Amino acid sequence: MNLSLAGAVENLIRLYINGTKTDPDQVVDIDAAIGKNTFVSKDGFLMSIIKVNGRQSENNHYHSYNESLKPLISKISAGIKEGVHSIHATYVKEVGKEKELVAKSIAGAREKANNYQFEGMEDLFDDQVNFISKQIIDEEVYMAVWTNTSFLRPRQIAQEKDEIEEARKELPIADDAHGLIDTYTHIKIKHENYVEAVIDGLSASGVNAEVLNRDKSMLSMAQIIYPFLSADFEFIFPDRDTFPKSKEYAGGLEDDASHMLWDSLSSQLIREDDVDVDLTEGVARVGDRYFSTFEVKNPPRNLVLFNSLGDTIKADVPCMISFSVSSASSFTFFWKKLLSTLPIPASNKRIKKSIHAVSLLKELGEPDVEYKMSVTTWSKDSEDLLENRDYLKGELSSWGNSVVRNYRGCPFDALATSIQGINSRTFGSTVYAPLSGVVAQLPLGRRLRFWRRSALNFVGNGDVLYPYSVQSSEQKYWNIGVCATMGSGKSVLLQNIAFSHLFGDTIAGEMPMVGYIDNGFSAKTMVESLIAMAPKDKKHLFKHITYENNKKFAYNIFDTQLGCRSADSDQMNQIISTLVGIITPAGEEKVHGDAANLLRKVVAEAYFTLSDKEKPRNYREGRAPKLDSALKKIGYDPTGKTYWEIVDDLFDKKKLVMAEYAQRFAVPTIQDVIQQLTISDTVNNSYKGIVAYNNEELVPYVRRALMEAIEKYPVFSGVTVLDVSMARFIVLDLDKVAKSGNAEMDKDSSVFYSLARFIVSNNMFISSTLYEVVPDKYSSYHKRRVELVKSIPKLLVYDEYHRLKSPTVIAQIKREMREGRKWSLVNLFASQLLKDFDEDMQNLLSATFLMSNDAGSPEEIKKTFGLNKDTMDYVMSELTGPKGARGASMVALFKFKKATLIQRLRFVLYPYMYWMTTSDAIDNALKQNVMSKLSVGDAIKALSSTYGFGARKVYENIGETHPDPEVKKDPIQFMGDSLVNSFRTMIAS
Repeated sequence: MNLSLAGAVENLIRLYINGTKTDPDQVVDIDAAIGKNTFVSKDGFLMSIIKVNGRQSENNHYHSYNESLKPLISKISAGIKEGVHSIHATYVKEVGKEKELVAKSIAGAREKANNYQFEGMEDLFDDQVNFISKQIIDEEVYMAVWTNTSFLRPRQIAQEKDEIEEARKELPIADDAHGLIDTYTHIKIKHENYVEAVIDGLSASGVNAEVLNRDKSMLSMAQIIYPFLSADFEFIFPDRDTFPKSKEYAGGLEDDASHMLWDSLSSQLIREDDVDVDLTEGVARVGDRYFSTFEVKNPPRNLVLFNSLGDTIKADVPCMISFSVSSASSFTFFWKKLLSTLPIPASNKRIKKSIHAVSLLKELGEPDVEYKMSVTTWSKDSEDLLENRDYLKGELSSWGNSVVRNYRGCPFDALATSIQGINSRTFGSTVYAPLSGVVAQLPLGRRLRFWRRSALNFVGNGDVLYPYSVQSSEQKYWNIGVCATMGSGKSVLLQNIAFSHLFGDTIAGEMPMVGYIDNGFSAKTMVESLIAMAPKDKKHLFKHITYENNKKFAYNIFDTQLGCRSADSDQMNQIISTLVGIITPAGEEKVHGDAANLLRKVVAEAYFTLSDKEKPRNYREGRAPKLDSALKKIGYDPTGKTYWEIVDDLFDKKKLVMAEYAQRFAVPTIQDVIQQLTISDTVNNSYKGIVAYNNEELVPYVRRALMEAIEKYPVFSGVTVLDVSMARFIVLDLDKVAKSGNAEMDKDSSVFYSLARFIVSNNMFISSTLYEVVPDKYSSYHKRRVELVKSIPKLLVYDEYHRLKSPTVIAQIKREMREGRKWSLVNLFASQLLKDFDEDMQNLLSATFLMSNDAGSPEEIKKTFGLNKDTMDYVMSELTGPKGARGASMVALFKFKKATLIQRLRFVLYPYMYWMTTSDAIDNALKQNVMSKLSVGDAIKALSSTYGFGARKVYENIGETHPDPEVKKDPIQFMGDSLVNSFRTMIAS
C-alpha cells in the first residue's frame, strides 16, 4: 500500500483534524471486571456480554418472525428509550478454524476408539474432519449490554461518591494496570436487572442465550484480533496470581508502579506494539492481520432479516457485522434539534422533519432508537483484505438496498469500536429507526446448536456444524424417531446414530450396548467393518445375524440370569408380551383380556415346577454333547446331579460361561409351559368357562395356539442355540422372516420383531428388580452386574417399526420409552410414515427426524412438527432425498425440558463412513476384494480416497469400454488389483 504525495497530504490533514488512536488504552473503555460477568468502564458505565446461541425454531418469514420478537422488544424498549441502556450486537464469522471445530466435536469419540484399540479409526475421524470442515462455517453472535450513569440521582451518587474517591486516593498510581475501583451499588443493581431482562426477553422470543463469564467475555473481544487464543484461555485479573514485570519504557512518574501490577484490560485485549494504520486505504494492522471497517450509511430499507445476509456471504470471507442500538435522545439528537431552530439554510428543514418523525413515533408509543451498522473484514494478506472488503460492500448493498461508504477516520478506532464490549462509543453512521424494525435485523435468528460433542455431526442451515448426541440430561426422555420413505437415507442415518452411540460417553471405559433390529442387509457392512477393525479380544462383541425360522436359530425366551430359578418382573413382562403376540389371531389386534394374566400364572408355575424346590431336570448324558465334553475336560462328574446343581457347582468353580450354558437345560421351554397348562388344576379351575375366541374357552385356546406356534415358529420350540450373550453390538436382520402383505404375514413380522427385541436386549434390562429372584449364592455377583449394566449406555434400534403390530408388545415398548433413563436406554425407531407413530409415541419422542416430504400429508407434517410457513416451504422443496456430497436435507424436532427446537439440518456422509456402511452390491464386492489384500483400515482408506462415494460409475465404464475382454468380464478384480498396487506404491514412496 504505497502512499502518493496527494494521499500523504490528505493523510496529514486527517491526522490533524481527527487524529489517530493507535494506543489501545485510547479505544478500550472497560477498566475492570467487578463481578463474575460484569465490567466497569473508565466512565463508570457497566457492561456484560451475552452469547446468543441461536433460535429454537428457524423462521425466515419477516412478519411472523418479527411478531415472535415482541417479548424481547417489550423487555428492552424502556431501558433504551430512557437512555440508560444500549445494546451492541455482533455477528462474527471466522475463517480457518473449521477443522478445529469438527476435531473438537469428535475428540471424545476418537479417544474412545483409541481406548478400544480399533484399527483404522484414526483415518475415519480424520476423513470426517477433512470432509465436513469444507462444508461448514465458524460463526458466533454476541450482545454487549451497556448501562450508563445518567439515571443516578444526586442523592444516590452522594451516598457512595466519597467512599469511591477515598479508594482512588489510597491506591497507588496504576494508569497501565487493571482497574481496582468498584462503582455505585445502584448502577450495579440496575445493570444486573436489565441483563436479566434481556435474557428473559430473548428466551420468551425463542432465542437461547447466556451471559458470559469474565474470561469468555474477554475472549469474545480478543479473538477477533488474536484468533490463536484457546477456548479455555484465562486472562489476568486481580484475584489471580501474576508475575511483577520490569518497566519497559522510561518516563512517567517515579512512583508509578503499575507495570508491576495486573495487566490492564486494554493491554490484554490489544497489544500496543502490534498496531499500525494506513489512513489512505483505511486499513489497520494488528499483529499479523490486516483489518478494514466500513460504515452502513443507510441500513436496509426493505423488510429483510439477517439470515438473508448471513447465509449468502461466501464461506472463505471472514467478517464481523456490528449493530448498535441506543436511545435517540442522545446528545447528537438534541444537537440536531437545536441546530434546526437556528437561522441557517432552508435545506436544514430536513433535520427538523426527521425530528418531527421521531416525535410522531413517540406519540404512537413506538420506541425510537439510534441505529448504527458497520462491517469489518480481515486477512493476513493486504490485497486479499481489499478484495474481501469490496465483496462485502456488494453483499451489504444487496441486502435490503443498504447504502455503504468508506470511513475516513482512524481505521484502528473503527475496528475497536466495532467489537462488542470494548467501549460504549460504537462506530457507524447514525440513523433513527423504530426498535421493532431494528431488532428484526439483528442476528438473533441463527441456528441453535445444543450439543457440542459427538461422533455424529450434521450441518445446520446456514452451514453451521451441528453435533448430535442421543442422550442429554436436559431431555425428559431418550427416544428417537426417524420418518422417511425409501431412498431418503434413513437406514444410513440409523447406522450413524448407532455408530456415534458406540463411541459416546460411558463410565469406567465400558463399551456401550447396541441392539439393532434390521430389515434387510443395510447394517451388515458396518458390523463386518467393525469386526474387522476391532482388536482380536473384542471381535466377539460384534454380531450380525441374518435370522431364519429354524432350530439352528432357536432362542428360549424363558432363559434367566445366571443362577436365577425364575424370571424377574422386568423379564416376565417381556415374556408375557411376546407370548400374547404369539397367541393373538392373525388380523386381530388383541386376544381376550385375561390371556396375559393366565400366561403370567402358568409361566410362573412352570418356573417353580422345574426349580430345585419341586422337580428339577436331571442331567442326562448325550442331551448336550458340548456340555458333556466341557464337563469332562475340567474333570467334573455330573452323574446323578440336576442341571441346577451343575450350574451351582460350576459357579463355585468360577466357570461362568459354562454355567450359563448348562442353565439352558435347567429352565423351562415353551413345551413346559404347554404341559403346565394341561396339568395345572389351579389354572384350569381359575379360567374355566371363560371364552376366548370363536367360542373356544381360554385355556384350551391358549394351549392350542402355543402348540401351533411350535410348529409354525421352530425358533421358539426348544433350548437356546443362538448365543449372543457376550455381544455388545448385535444386528438381527429379519428380512427372511418378517414380510408384509396379508394378515398372516403381518402377524409373523410382529412375532419375529418381538423375539428379535428379546434377543438383542437380553442383557440390557438388568436392574434391581433382579434381586427379587437372585439366590443368596449369586447375590454379590449380580449386585456388581446390576451396578455395571446400569451405567452402560444402551441403544435399541427398530428399523421398519411399522411391521410390529402387537398391541401388547407396543405397550411394553412404550413403557420402556417412559422408563428408559432408568436403564440408560435410548430407543430408536424408523418407519416410512408419520402415522406409524401414534400420538402417545410422538409425545415420548425426544427427537424426531423427518427426511422426506411424502412421509405424510402437508397438513399432517405441519401439525406433527408445529411448523411455520417458512419451514413448511423448506420441507416441500428440500426434503427430496440425498443430494450427493451435500447429503440429505431433513427437519429435526428436539424436545427438551424447557424448550422445543425445530432445526433444518443436512445429514452429510463422508467417504470413509460411506465405505463402512454402503449396501451397494458393486461397492461391497470391491471392498471385499480389497480387504482380502490389505488391512481393513488401509482398504477403506484406499477406497474412500480413490472412489469417494462409490465405484459403480467406474465399474460400468470399465465394463463397457475397456479393451481387454477379461477385464470387461470381471471389472472388480481389475479395479481391486489396480487400487491395491497404487496404494502400496504410495505407501512405499
